[in-house]
Amino acid sequence: MSHTPIDCVLPKVFEPPKQADYIRLGKSGDGGYIIDRQSIAASEKLLSFGINYDWSFESDFLRQKSMPLAAFDHSIGKMAFLRKFLIHSTFDFSPPLAYRHLSALVRYGRFFSEKRVHLPLHVGYSSIDRMVDFSQALTLASCESTPFFLKVDTEEWEYGILEDLIKHAGLMQGLVIEFHRLDLHLNRVMDFIERFPLDLVYTHANNYGHVLSDGTPLLIECTFSAFGIDRMGPFTPLSIDMQNSRKLPPYALRFA
Repeated sequence: MSHTPIDCVLPKVFEPPKQADYIRLGKSGDGGYIIDRQSIAASEKLLSFGINYDWSFESDFLRQKSMPLAAFDHSIGKMAFLRKFLIHSTFDFSPPLAYRHLSALVRYGRFFSEKRVHLPLHVGYSSIDRMVDFSQALTLASCESTPFFLKVDTEEWEYGILEDLIKHAGLMQGLVIEFHRLDLHLNRVMDFIERFPLDLVYTHANNYGHVLSDGTPLLIECTFSAFGIDRMGPFTPLSIDMQNSRKLPPYALRFA
């Protein structure tokens, strides 16, 4: 079934002034991101804030270049997957959900080993249980002096670390970040883009997020690189880009 694209509009500051050597990593649809190949090559460590049940981006990234991974997410782990599998296979009988958690448990054990580390912590404020602040996360990941790439998908908690991203941008070779609830945080994101030292090289509207009556998408993904080059011509979506949901209408993003 085909859908008529929904027109989305963002202020001009969201239009990438630079371009890059693009590659899309992660599974088809939701969970994949467009980033810069050069930022992969220049990085010595991969950090991920928020992975949930999907580490396909991290897996593809490490196939491009082998390096240590530190993935922060307080909501998952072997015991969490096992507990949910037992609940949905016995007490709350639901074979599809039971299979999902069992599959995650098996994949988790295969992926997170040796240099690929999962830390059951959330990155936000150090004063909250099971949370660490950005500086503590860098220390735990041994990234105080190591060039790194960062992925941020933390369901609105990204707004608590924007100043830290600017402060620690010197070692960051690339960043892909999801911005949620732009209806509440549009000006904060615009200010961040203007102050962040890395170049904005790609903007994607996630069609799992709603669109306001004025055309503002509520969920976007932005890619930054330390190696952006001057754009040749206007920004246009890449052929390798994908809508996050095939079942929902696609978004056609423009800037004004």
